[in-house]
Amino acid sequence: MRIKFKNVQTGSAGEFTYKTGESVEIAEIEKKEMEYLYRDGDDLTFMDPKSYDQASIPLALVEDQFGYFLPNLKCWIVWYKGKAIGATLPAHVTLEVTESPDSVAGNTVNAPKKTVKLETGIEVQVPLFIKVGEKIQLDTTTGEYLGRVK
Repeated sequence: MRIKFKNVQTGSAGEFTYKTGESVEIAEIEKKEMEYLYRDGDDLTFMDPKSYDQASIPLALVEDQFGYFLPNLKCWIVWYKGKAIGATLPAHVTLEVTESPDSVAGNTVNAPKKTVKLETGIEVQVPLFIKVGEKIQLDTTTGEYLGRVK
């Protein structure tokens, strides 16, 4: 039997072939809902909203998603043997537009887009009608604009 695996301690992935009758140790992981508080250098600090316990996790675990983090964002931290090994964000987040170029009249047939900067510093493509100060909803998996939030 050929399986794909991920080492939860190192993050490396691979494939392995097992013979019939061989067993595989399945990692027991725990997911805990926590709130993001702040960044401290290369660490992010989270708080358990029930116990108020705080925990720091390395920024490297969520670096590709860090542009969606605002204080008090609720997400799921994945733990293995007492060590944080990852985080799962909500499917959508709401962020405010802080910089936006002026729209230029022109071709509107193909749903033109422009690049705006959001309060966390990330840049995304949005429709031309989006202005500074508006809140927009983004998909945290794809980074795509989903709509305005009123």
